[in-house]
Amino acid sequence: MSVLGVFRLLVMSLSMVAMMVSSVAFARNLGQADQVAAGADAFARECARCHGEQAEGGIGSALDQPTLATYRTVTGLSRFVRLSMPDDAPGSLDDQTYFDAIAFLLDLNGMNPDGVPIDSSTDLALTN
Repeated sequence: MSVLGVFRLLVMSLSMVAMMVSSVAFARNLGQADQVAAGADAFARECARCHGEQAEGGIGSALDQPTLATYRTVTGLSRFVRLSMPDDAPGSLDDQTYFDAIAFLLDLNGMNPDGVPIDSSTDLALTN
């Protein structure tokens, strides 16, 4: 095979790898968008009465970047939320609802720019 043929093969291979990586990233972000939408619904239903419609605070604290960052990681935040919320029935929601609500809050505050899905294995640092 000529040098030109090898070069063409290399370019085609790299192009295919780039397309596959783009497809995986697109699918991951689509899944995260669905989780954020589910989290917005859960937040409106379970959290907004105390924390405000856009997490601006009310009876409960504002859930902004500085507040969320105090938990340092998604693991720390999810542990606190699952053990403490909703205030009138702590731990009463299923795990996925908690993860979805956290995904919504992180998205709302621009704290998950890579669109990482939130679940029990998520090890994302929370910084403001």
